[in-house]
Amino acid sequence: MENYIAKLEEEKAALEKEVSDLKITCQMVEKRAQEQKQAEEKKHGEEINFLKRTNQQLKSQLEGIISQKK
Repeated sequence: MENYIAKLEEEKAALEKEVSDLKITCQMVEKRAQEQKQAEEKKHGEEINFLKRTNQQLKSQLEGIISQKK
């Protein structure tokens, strides 16, 4: 009976270590996903700003062309 208890305690310790390792892995994956999300949001914001500037420049050029024809 004592051998059985010792075996179960060893198995419990191994499972607890596995849980701990999996928690660490999960935290690392979540951190990487968060970092990737932030990078994508930053890139998206920069792209939007670029497109807004380009749009404004094109509007200004178009208005210049229209005003010259009048």
